Amino acid sequence: MGDAGHFKDPVVGQGQRDALRHGRLLGEAAQQTLDDTAALDRALQAWERGRDRDTISTYHWGNRETRAAAPSALIREVFRGFAGGEDPDVTDTFNRIRRVERVVGPGRMVKALARVLTTPGADRRAILREVAEEIPIEIGIRREWWFGGFRYAGRSASEHPGWELGAAPRTRRAVVAPRPGDSAVPAPTADQNPASRDVMIRGNLGPDIAGPNPLR
Repeated sequence: MGDAGHFKDPVVGQGQRDALRHGRLLGEAAQQTLDDTAALDRALQAWERGRDRDTISTYHWGNRETRAAAPSALIREVFRGFAGGEDPDVTDTFNRIRRVERVVGPGRMVKALARVLTTPGADRRAILREVAEEIPIEIGIRREWWFGGFRYAGRSASEHPGWELGAAPRTRRAVVAPRPGDSAVPAPTADQNPASRDVMIRGNLGPDIAGPNPLR
């Protein structure tokens, strides 16, 4: 439930909202069947299926919002089209009144594309390249919605294959010098006992004795 249900980007949010809503629905689904394990299993599976259908749209939206790039001219034009209108608003997606794909549907995308292509100075080649990249994602999202089935385990069209955080930060290993009064037995070197002699040097904060996970 909530953030544990699926990936959520902070831009889209929805973690607290989903936790409260689906927690309530889970309690309602289970309260009538606690004494019947078979009925409880069926009720929980029905709840899970409903939760997945309720969140799949914002899951894909969150994936698409995590791209490490500034919003393109096309995306800006899409959202500019909501200003001053009476059409379904983006906030409908937060209330689960409409799925994202219905609010920002093909019709709205085509209108935005026409406007941005006729904008003076527009980089039409980059815009059309973006459209060519977006169409397979749109098709994949709808294919998953229609044919993915319960507990779909395939790769979602909106995911970012091959993306990674990058190389881990470098650390230096130092040998801790013995203190006055220590035993005359020489202290083990880092090579002899590296586990007890690792010292993580992080930026300008100075040495800090760290455990297996320095990002504590």
